[in-house]
Formats: sequence, C-alpha cells, structure tokens
Amino acid sequence: GDVNGKIVSNSPSLPANTPVKNIQYQIELPIIANILGTLWVMEFGSILDGMLIDNCFANRVKSYIREKSQHSISPFLFEPYFKKYESWRDGALNVVQQQLEAKKDVLLISLDIKSYYYYARIDFAELKKVLAGKVKKDQRETCEILNKFIEDVYNRYYGLFSFDTASTKTDSANPDFPMIPIGFAPSMVIANWYLDEFDRKIQSDLHPIYYGRYVDDFLLVLPHYRDKEFSEKVTDVIDTYFTSTKGFPHYDFFRTPQNANNADGKTQNPTPNADSENGMTQQNEYFFAQKKYQHLCVQMEKFKVYLFKHDEAQTIINKFRREIQHNSSEFRLLVGKDQMSEHIDDDIYKIDYSDTINKIRSINGIDIDKFMLSKTLSKLIYASIENSYKERAHIFQTLVNAFSSGPGIDLFTLWEKVLTLLFIHRRYDDIKKLICKLHELSDTVSFERNESEISFHLRNNEDESVLRNTLMQTLTGAIMRVFALRKDRDVTELESCVKQIFLTGDMDDQKLQFDANRRNFINSQMINSKITRAPIQISFQ
Repeated sequence: GDVNGKIVSNSPSLPANTPVKNIQYQIELPIIANILGTLWVMEFGSILDGMLIDNCFANRVKSYIREKSQHSISPFLFEPYFKKYESWRDGALNVVQQQLEAKKDVLLISLDIKSYYYYARIDFAELKKVLAGKVKKDQRETCEILNKFIEDVYNRYYGLFSFDTASTKTDSANPDFPMIPIGFAPSMVIANWYLDEFDRKIQSDLHPIYYGRYVDDFLLVLPHYRDKEFSEKVTDVIDTYFTSTKGFPHYDFFRTPQNANNADGKTQNPTPNADSENGMTQQNEYFFAQKKYQHLCVQMEKFKVYLFKHDEAQTIINKFRREIQHNSSEFRLLVGKDQMSEHIDDDIYKIDYSDTINKIRSINGIDIDKFMLSKTLSKLIYASIENSYKERAHIFQTLVNAFSSGPGIDLFTLWEKVLTLLFIHRRYDDIKKLICKLHELSDTVSFERNESEISFHLRNNEDESVLRNTLMQTLTGAIMRVFALRKDRDVTELESCVKQIFLTGDMDDQKLQFDANRRNFINSQMINSKITRAPIQISFQ
C-alpha cells in the first residue's frame, strides 16, 4: 500500500489542533452606523435595487420599501432568502423540464465567483452618478451625505488589510476602489448592483433560455445542438460559450490569464488564485473579461455542466426535483416524535470518498455534514416544542461529541442551536461539558492563511487574535441568548459554573453579567421567541 498514506479513523477527520486555513472577514460597526446603513438602503439603496434585472434573486429589497408604500409595514429590509433561493433554483429546473418536454436538448450550467466580496472593487463615483440621476431634488443633500458615509465605511474597512505585493499589482488592484465589507446592510444591495452590467451582457449577447443570479452564484440554461458535442472537459464548454476563443467574438465574458489583456494592453492581475512565490496563476483559471470586473475569477471547482437530452431517461432532472421538494419542505412540515431517527449518526456524519462508494479503499475519512446537522437540530428543536418529544440520551451524547471534536470550530454557526436544544431538555451537565470544550477550542485555535485562496491579511498579522476574539464573542453571545429563555435555581447554578469556565481565561467578568444581558436580550426582543410557551417578559416585570 501507500506507506505515506494517512490513517482513516471513524472519528471526524479534522483533528482538534488543525489550524484554520480560511476565514471570512466581517465588518463590526456601532449601532448608529448600522442605523445609517439601514436608512441608506431604504431611501437610496432601494433605487439601485429597482434598477436590477428580475432574475437577480438574492438580497432583494422588500417591494413596499421600493414603492414607498405606507400600507404595508414589515420589520424586514429584504425578501426572505429561502423563498428567493427556491425561485432561483426551481426556475432553472422548470425551464429544463419544459425544454425536454418540447424535445429539445439543453445544458444546465452552474458557476460561482471565487471570493466575490473580497475581489469586487466598487467605484463610488459611478454609484453616485447613477443615484444622482434618480434621486428627487429635495433628497439630493441627504443622498450625498449618506453616500459619503457609506464610501467612508468601505474605505476604512479596505484600509484594514495588507495585500501581498507578489500577487497584487498596482495597475489592476485599483487601490482607490474598495472591496465590499460583509455584514453591512448596504453591501447586500451594492453587491447586486455591481454585477448588473454583467447580468445584462449575458442576457443580450449569450441569449440564454434561462439566466438567474443569486449573489455570486449563477445558473444558466442554454440550448444544446447535437452537432456541437463536447469532450468531458468543462473548459470546452467555457471556451465555446463564454470566450471568443471558440465561440462568437461577442462571447467575451471570460478570459484565461494569458489572454486577459485590458483596454490598455496590460495583462490583467491574476489575484484570486496566485502562487505566493512567483505570482503565477494555476492552469485553466478564467477571469472576467470586462475591465470593471478584471479582479474576479471563476471558481473552477464549482463550475458544473449538466447535459440533458430529450430522448434519454430523465432520471437526473427528476432526482433533482425530488431533492428540491424534500429539502424545501424539510423545515415547514411538522415533525412527529415517531419520525425522528434513532440513528442520528447516519444523518449528521458522511463518508468522504475519493472514488466509487463501493470500494473500501476509496474512503478518505469521516466528516460532519453541516447541512444535515443543521436540519437535524431544527427538527429536534421543533419536535421538542410542538410534540413533547421524548429525549433520548444517546442522541444528545452524539451531538455533544460532534461539537466537542475538531470540527466544533467549523460548526460555530450552529453553537446556539445545539445549546438551545440541550437547554430545552435541561441537559445542564451536557451544556457545561460542551461549553468547556468550545471555550478550549476557541481559546487555542490557530490560523494559517491559505495564500492560494486569499492574497491579503489584516495589518500587523492580527488574523489569529481576531479569530479567537470573534469565536469567544460568538460563544458568549449564544450562551447569553439561550440562557435568557429561562430563569430558575438550576439555571443560576449553571451560570455560576459557566462563569468559572470563562474566568479561567482572559474574559472580563463584566461580559458575563447574566441577569443584565438577559434583560437586554428580552427588552430588545432578541430572544428566540418562537420556542417560548408564553411572553417571557411576564417573568421580569
């Protein structure tokens, strides 16, 4: 066998001491900044949103805001993501089905932009010019003030990072144009608006049967003609439909680095996937051809092409549709206690294969399926509240073990969910054990930047310390929000134990004031009221 191969274990394949390779940067702003950002979305971002194509699905501003309606009031700025996501995905499959029924062959193409928010570069002069032509005269001053504020936020955020000189060139990095900060409400609108020109070029030049974009994910349905057969290489499809290499001259959407020359004849910057030593890109990388988007790169591992022939079995499309129907109803259907799986391990763990699933030698390891884990937790919580779900100790033990192992850090978005489930069932010993382990993982996590993915870092190389602080804030926030659901003697004792866990580190005692934080969560309506039997404020009058 391979003497250099790794040992395959029946525990999740990520050891507890594995360094984090990739992190997502999110902006942290004071409340007043978020209020101003929300005001910009409602007054002026809604104007940009109204200019987008209908098939831009993600993060669309509520229609009553765009129309300035006084008859419909909602606390939400944007349409529910899951409804728009389903419309985007189902729309493509419906078109495929219609074409097959009409005895036409089609290609379904799925593609994604690599690290889109980090490599988009926003020209605020262009944004201001667009808004200036749409804003009413009496709102121009307010618009200018808020635009300047949004631009300042973007520039200050951009200034927090250092870029690798080996992979970033001044002429194409556009240092005067900032990237898009994640976690800021205006960014959701601006990220859509930035790609609007590309959306329209695809529609006007390529003429797809269906085109839809969800942030930086694209779905296209194109006609397929029998005389245009492809090899098994995805690059053949890209070259034929998205470049001028094999396709028509106006199919100039993507270019490879060797052909990626901008209008000035200078080679475009291969930023997103550059080799840290020589600044060269990997083979078969494709960059956006338009100068405005020259920093954007196609994520090749997510470029998928599905060929559907009308005279062949429609097994794949039918399977896709069944999967969609199953997943879309997963959270809406009432889950009875008898429907809950006794073998939760089968639901949340998956085997990573390098080849066919029939070969034992192709097993690489065991991983946690985050999507299935999230669904399982939601079902358990829902069943616990609505159906008096009978607890089963082995299920809770399996969940605690899953979060306490190496992958626990990667599951940080689900920490509150698992704590909520345990809190509902008063599994206080399990809560203490889990919090202790998550605290340890957060306090000792290390970070090794994957330079082939992200060519920049926080100034002074603060990424690791910021990562640890953020995980600690996430953990304490989850604990406070969950503990706000109930107050009794047992919870008070649990709080004391949790305090001791945190005070062994550098945590300030002021940040663990449970009663004060409980009231703050309740008064601000930030508790999960869907799982409470009665208005929780009654207990604190």
